[in-house]
Amino acid sequence: MKSNWDKAASNYVDIIGETGSHSQRTYITPAMLEMVGNIKDKKVLDLGCGEGYFSRKVAELGAEVTGIDISAELVKIAKEKEKRKSLGIKYHNLSSESLDGIKDSSFDLIVSNMVLHNVKNLEATFAECSRVLKNNGRLIFVIIHPLVDTMKMASFDNDLQGLFVKLRIYGKQCTVPHRTHWNKGVVLYHRPFQYYFNHLFKSGFSISKFDEISLKHRSPMAEASLLSRLLMRLNVFGKFFFPDKSVKSIIGNETVLEFWEQMPSFVAIEATKNSK
Repeated sequence: MKSNWDKAASNYVDIIGETGSHSQRTYITPAMLEMVGNIKDKKVLDLGCGEGYFSRKVAELGAEVTGIDISAELVKIAKEKEKRKSLGIKYHNLSSESLDGIKDSSFDLIVSNMVLHNVKNLEATFAECSRVLKNNGRLIFVIIHPLVDTMKMASFDNDLQGLFVKLRIYGKQCTVPHRTHWNKGVVLYHRPFQYYFNHLFKSGFSISKFDEISLKHRSPMAEASLLSRLLMRLNVFGKFFFPDKSVKSIIGNETVLEFWEQMPSFVAIEATKNSK
């Protein structure tokens, strides 16, 4: 099974490391684990497991974990890490759109860590999640907030009240180059919330929890340095994300920090499979 993520695998592993990226450690993983709760002895499927970072987090909570990923290279790395430190995790090279070989009603919980915005056929993925989950089983996932997706199609501007984004596209589905792995052909699929919700409902899910995650900075000046590096990285695209303002003109501005605290960067969703 070929995927552009195979080309990006090495770079992705460098970024995620053993402890996760800054965003994973600080925002995403804590939000997901809070939703996951007590899962000791539960059967868990990690949908889009990558090199196994979140699979290992879940296994350490006492769950029986299976990880699947469309990238054969990332699955290979995950298996190598499992050999070095066995947590009983089973990894398979599968697409989320067709979980071949996985039986109906096999899992108590499905987790998906920053993956579903990379999946082309989300309708098929949700249908497969519903199929392999037990009744009242949960699907917990984190994605990039759809408002952030649309920054490519927006104006980034400033006024007396601070920074703001003038959105031109939100409700339309579109493809956006991946911010880190764009040169490997990896893309994101922007979809408004109604798209996610309606396809979850169609597949027999109810929304049971919803958490919009903003960037909260414990040390504004220290975080300004981190954010400056991020914005400089984005500026390589030639105002790719901020077409109306030079990124350099806002770097280090504390208004940027306030902006990111007000605008959610990620969203965590728990959907529960309805009993038949």
